[in-house]
Amino acid sequence: MANDLASFMTYMSDRFTEKLSFALRPQAAFLSAIYINPTSETLPPNRKVTVNLASIDGDGVDALTSAPAIRDVDTTGTELELTKLWSLPFSFSEVDMARAWDSPKLMDNTLEQVAIKALTYANAQVSALFTTTNYNTSGNTTRTATPTAGAEMTLEEIGALRTVLATRNVPLNDRGNLFIITHPTIYGKWQTDSKFGYASTVGDEFASRLRYNGSIPPIFNFLPLEDAQAPVSGTTPDFTYTTAVFHRASAIMVSAVLPRPGGIPTSYLTIPLGNEPGQVLQIRVTADFNQNIGATGGSKTVFLAEAFMGFHVHRKNLCVIHSTVLDTP
Repeated sequence: MANDLASFMTYMSDRFTEKLSFALRPQAAFLSAIYINPTSETLPPNRKVTVNLASIDGDGVDALTSAPAIRDVDTTGTELELTKLWSLPFSFSEVDMARAWDSPKLMDNTLEQVAIKALTYANAQVSALFTTTNYNTSGNTTRTATPTAGAEMTLEEIGALRTVLATRNVPLNDRGNLFIITHPTIYGKWQTDSKFGYASTVGDEFASRLRYNGSIPPIFNFLPLEDAQAPVSGTTPDFTYTTAVFHRASAIMVSAVLPRPGGIPTSYLTIPLGNEPGQVLQIRVTADFNQNIGATGGSKTVFLAEAFMGFHVHRKNLCVIHSTVLDTP
């Protein structure tokens, strides 16, 4: 194996594909619950991608008694700018570079950290969308509770939000695309609330899962997930926790592959974000040798990991927000 920088970049990509090409869903619940619509184009900053939604104004009629009118198909597009250029520089000393060839674990651990940091950043951008400012439709609810009162968002409140979405004709039988995501503070209360785990309500299998591994079953077809990056506002000891009940089409992310710079050793790391083709986040890693003259530690290679992304509220009517205000007892 050639021991040069270009070969090292190829080795980096191969190690990532072989060992670390996975979706880190526990670290990115919000990111796993929205539409991912990347494009393979090489896009400059601030290029707009248009996502089209077709709709027909009006309904059909009984042609025996009423004259049907031609309805136009409206293809209103949602424009999504790619405005987020995530960037993470890191370096390997020449000693570590030499070790990495024979110690794959060193490379694996480094690439895992790069992937987690990229996903954490993207997930934070998605989470920040789910606020009452963005989803300011009627039906959002707020309740003030004390930290000792049990579940700070009750099963009955979830049912009420489900009803709100039902009145908007949200497809509530679309399991796999329906989510309820909240902060671990709220999710933890659900785990200890008996109503969420009654065998008579959710069945013996789901009740057992909750007892043994803390996995809460789907609630009214919505998959409950916890995310430490769920929006929280306020200051100690009083915080407001946001819980989002929504369909996957509520928000959308696009990403673009950054171009390969000429003459610079480059590697691409591909992180799958879903099960459909193209649902990936691609990280470009470029390298630059630094002699590090005038400093201790010897020469090193500086790497720059970058990913080009954009995030947008897509369909407001497919999401309702519950705000839990925890008040000191």
